Amino acid sequence: MGHAVGLSLAVAALAGCGGGVPSGTGVVPDGTTVSADTYLATSSEAVAAAAELATAVTQFGAKPAPALLKANADRLGNIAGRTRAAGERLNAVRLADGRLDRQRAQLALAYGVLSTAAGDARAAAASGNDTGYRSARIRVVAAIELARSRAAGTPIPSP
Repeated sequence: MGHAVGLSLAVAALAGCGGGVPSGTGVVPDGTTVSADTYLATSSEAVAAAAELATAVTQFGAKPAPALLKANADRLGNIAGRTRAAGERLNAVRLADGRLDRQRAQLALAYGVLSTAAGDARAAAASGNDTGYRSARIRVVAAIELARSRAAGTPIPSP
């Protein structure tokens, strides 16, 4: 299976954890206990960021030209920023339901890995480093798969 197809399937599976709840959770202080609905909204934002990242990193083909990477570095940086923010929100909140909180913690770890890989992809793109970009893209794909597997461990109940 090609990376683009596999990545699309991984994001589609991860999207099942988001529940389509509207976003807008904003910034919350570390350790804030939130409702399941707020967690669903936060998860939905994280899934949207991962989906956008998946599309962005697979659109340039197997061997992207350095000029193409440089031209898209700012866009990748914006997406990487949204991915990082989503992971930070997942990491900051807590849930009273222990099962959901364990799932949240696992997703937060996965989004931390994803955020790092996304930032590395942006940095490689900005410098036109196609080899570095391809390496980061592989790590993005793996991190999305990690997030999907963490989300699959415990389904999130519907509100």
